[in-house]
Formats: sequence, structure tokens, C-alpha cells
Amino acid sequence: MTSTEKMLARKDGRVGTMIFNNPERHNAVSFDMWQAAARVLDDFAKDDDVRVVVVTGAGGKAFVSGADISKFADERATARAVERYNIAVERIYSSIYTFPKPTIAAIQGYCVGGGLGLAVTCDLRFCTQGSRFFVACSQARSRLRLRRPAALHQHDRPEPHQGHLLLGPPVRCRRGPSDGGSSAASCRRASWRRSSKTMPAPSPTTPR
Repeated sequence: MTSTEKMLARKDGRVGTMIFNNPERHNAVSFDMWQAAARVLDDFAKDDDVRVVVVTGAGGKAFVSGADISKFADERATARAVERYNIAVERIYSSIYTFPKPTIAAIQGYCVGGGLGLAVTCDLRFCTQGSRFFVACSQARSRLRLRRPAALHQHDRPEPHQGHLLLGPPVRCRRGPSDGGSSAASCRRASWRRSSKTMPAPSPTTPR
């Protein structure tokens, strides 16, 4: 297995699960964690027994809360270091977006900044009621770049709610009217991407 202390990989039958394990910092991600995530995804892609990949965060309070600001002095002190970090992040975004198997973001709690980008690149997103989505840029405006995952530029048009996510208050996930009373809500992507992945397109009865 390719697990590290901060990035956990689990295989349960046909399901591979990648867990961002930094709960004391709401699963904020360091450069080493992004590199470890690349190794986990590579292992899942090569394992024929893994048919679907779930991406999630540890601790129950956050999915991923973006970059670990406590690591900035070591990992993003120079322009070259920032570019190195951004390349590592884009590598994960692109890997998940083009992954040869279905990917699911299992979101509980905060999904912030880079975590929002991570969730967008998955094929499906499922979140608990009360999960919150936003880009937190006020605390580190001069050291963070607001950018869409590069893998999405060619495929999706800008959505009208992007300005709200970037500049407005947090978006809170609420129970859908057609979810049968379930405590979970399904967050759909802007447009279904048909591909060679072994997952059917959502049916008309899928909760929106």
C-alpha cells in the first residue's frame, strides 16, 4: 500500500478510498500530502481489483480545507516554490478528472479552497447536510492564487455561481426535496461528462 501518516489508502473489495488525514488542521494539505496522493491514485489506477475510488477527509469535520498555511514558510516562500506547489496540486486535479475509473468525493463538513477544486474534479460529490463550501482567500490573499483546475478549462463553461463561491458567504448544503428524507445530499456537477468509465449516466430520478 502507499499510505503515509497524513495520506491514507484503503482497499475494501472493489472500492479504493483515499483519505486526507490531517484532522487537527481540518485536513489542510501540505506539499508532501499532494505528492503522496499522486502515489495513491497511481496505485489505484493500476489495481484491476479497484473499480471505483472514493476521496474523503478524516475526522468528520472537514473534507479538505485547502493549503496548510502553517507550511507556507517552508513550502511557498519563493515564487519558484509556489509554482512547484501549484504543479503538484494541478497534477492531482488532472489525475482525478481523467482517472480511468469512477471517482466520488465523500464530503463531510468544510470543503474549502483547494478542497473545493478537488471535489469539482471528481465525477460525483455526496455531502452530509450542513457541509459548507467556499474559497477562503482573505487571510492569505497575497500568497494564494484563485484558479480553476486546469483540467476543467477545456470542458466546462464558467458557472454563474462561481462569483458567489469566490466572493460571497459560505454555501451550506441542505437536504434535497427529493432525497426521501435522507441525511445526505447529492451535489451534482454542472454537466455530466460521458467517458469510458464504468458508471452509467445519472437517471432522471437522481436527487438534484
